[in-house]
Amino acid sequence: MSRRILPLFLLFIAITSTAMANVTEYTLKNGLKIIVKPDHRAPVAIFQIWYRVGGSYEPNGITGISHALEHMMFEGSRLYPNESFSKIVNAHGGKLNAFTADDFTAYFEEFSAKEIPLSFKMEADRMRHAKLTSKSFKKEIQVVMEERRIRLEDQSMAMTYERLRAAAFLSNPYHHMTIGWLGDLQHMTVQDVRNWYKEWYVPNNATIVVVGDVQPAKMLRLANRYFGHIPARLLPKEKPVVNQRPLGEKIINVALPEKLPIFIQAFRVPVIKTAKHKWQAYALDVLSAVLSGSDSSRFARNLVRGQQVAASVNTGYDAASRLDNIFTISGVPA
Repeated sequence: MSRRILPLFLLFIAITSTAMANVTEYTLKNGLKIIVKPDHRAPVAIFQIWYRVGGSYEPNGITGISHALEHMMFEGSRLYPNESFSKIVNAHGGKLNAFTADDFTAYFEEFSAKEIPLSFKMEADRMRHAKLTSKSFKKEIQVVMEERRIRLEDQSMAMTYERLRAAAFLSNPYHHMTIGWLGDLQHMTVQDVRNWYKEWYVPNNATIVVVGDVQPAKMLRLANRYFGHIPARLLPKEKPVVNQRPLGEKIINVALPEKLPIFIQAFRVPVIKTAKHKWQAYALDVLSAVLSGSDSSRFARNLVRGQQVAASVNTGYDAASRLDNIFTISGVPA
């Protein structure tokens, strides 16, 4: 590691350690994990529930199902039918949303701290009693496919990145994007979604995170009250992922109607979980910030403003992914 990057690396470790201070963790008998970080600077709090399932868990044929299920989870549950979930949160002055990634799916609500018990009650109900109806599925799968068209198929950079991932990952499940292949979405059924929900949305595959003006002991009591009775279930057995040895450089040409060319270069790299030495992953994370983390970073200063050979240059790296990933450099020439 260079002498210039070392101080940044040490600062990164110090900030991470400070952020983790004053954190309390619990695990219920059914395997549900709870992480609480009090912050009493304002009378607000955020509740998140993370499920350890995402695009990288999906086999061929049902890619995109984790994201499709995320959409379906807002259609209602036993206690909150007919899409009333969002209406109730808004009526209590909060906001909510969800997001799906390669390795997880997460749901969250932001409230006045006194409303956090409502999050526990609602999320426990849809963990076990989500209404996954055929009528809702027909509507939501169309929304998902339209989202793919807008965010991916109509964006040259996104389409190029999708094809790059497909070429870079032969046996690694990051081969496909989280939103899935269009053909799989077109042939997905509501029963596929129900099976996915039954397999993965269980307490022993979930982690609750609460941050804000809260007391850890009270959060544990709420978790026991609303989630403690939900039984754990055996999770699907994950097959080991064996990365295929690269046999040489790969070059892909993606022909799309675009006024300017787009360039993306990817390097296969380890992450925190897979690196032989953990500092390697942290160093790559710092390197990404040094190269393109701000307007004063190396690429912006030297290639965009200095030599003026590029309109934009960016790097990408996810140190926290569960499998080996790629470090990308992407850009548009001036």
